[in-house]
Amino acid sequence: LVLMFLTMALIVFGSASYAVFVGESPAHAVWRIFVWASGSPAEGEVTPSGRFLGIIVTVCGMIILSLLFGIVTEVFSTKMRESKMGLQKVVEGGHVVILGYTDCTRCMVEELASARESASGGTFVLLARQKKEDIDKEL
Repeated sequence: LVLMFLTMALIVFGSASYAVFVGESPAHAVWRIFVWASGSPAEGEVTPSGRFLGIIVTVCGMIILSLLFGIVTEVFSTKMRESKMGLQKVVEGGHVVILGYTDCTRCMVEELASARESASGGTFVLLARQKKEDIDKEL
């Protein structure tokens, strides 16, 4: 949401500046600034003030795009970390829930998997106090 407002502010402020400094129509100014903000070069501009504004808007557009990539990367990393730690919701149907983990749990899971071999071994959800990584090592 913040990136959307930053982008809109860049386009509005840049368009107003372009229209004032270069003397073009507001519609042409909005189009020019939108193209520059999306990373296109400021070629074809003949006035020094227009070229300078093109450089500034292009750099600001790249910064906003970099922020967007950073946010997407962070969200993806968080989801991957939650998945590895077993913190995501279970969206499976027909699964077996096992409460607690003891020395006998591995044998029980093996027996249940053999019994459900026709369903590719089945899906098991283990709710335990130990960390997921520790249990994965033991299983």
